[in-house]
Amino acid sequence: MSEENTNTTIPAMLSPGEPLISEDTAKKFQAFADEILNNAPEESEDVIEAVEPEEKLAEEVKPEDKPAPEAEANVILAEEPVEELPAITYVENGVIGTGTVKKKATAKKTQPEVEEDPGDTLAVYSLKNLHWPGVGSLLRGYSVIPAKTAEKWVSRNKNVRLATPEEVAKEFNK
Repeated sequence: MSEENTNTTIPAMLSPGEPLISEDTAKKFQAFADEILNNAPEESEDVIEAVEPEEKLAEEVKPEDKPAPEAEANVILAEEPVEELPAITYVENGVIGTGTVKKKATAKKTQPEVEEDPGDTLAVYSLKNLHWPGVGSLLRGYSVIPAKTAEKWVSRNKNVRLATPEEVAKEFNK
């Protein structure tokens, strides 16, 4: 059962002076190359003539040669937007395949409205950091915010309460 593998493969090596391909193969390739070179069309030397510029190009362009402004108004600057795009969609009998779909309108991101009038503000106390898209953010502690925003925070979250002026004064006058 303990037979050793005596089959060893030795990679082929060229002995010094041995060609990479045989003489017969080299003769076939040489004959093929000679045939291609003999059948190639002979290139004739074409004489390139210099082209003289037209005299009209050297003349100045007269103002009456310019197009009228009405003609510029009729120029089409861009192609119409594509209404249908190629996509993978349902084709016949609910089978998924390639087809065209209508282009979706891209929704523009709107910034939340920022109230410019800081006249009516309230102080609130938040037990933790909070964020409400469209309303704003509160950090842990006391914050002075517009009255409308304060009402939203107090009505929505149990971690936010209105702060009294005495609390705020005590906190900021340490």
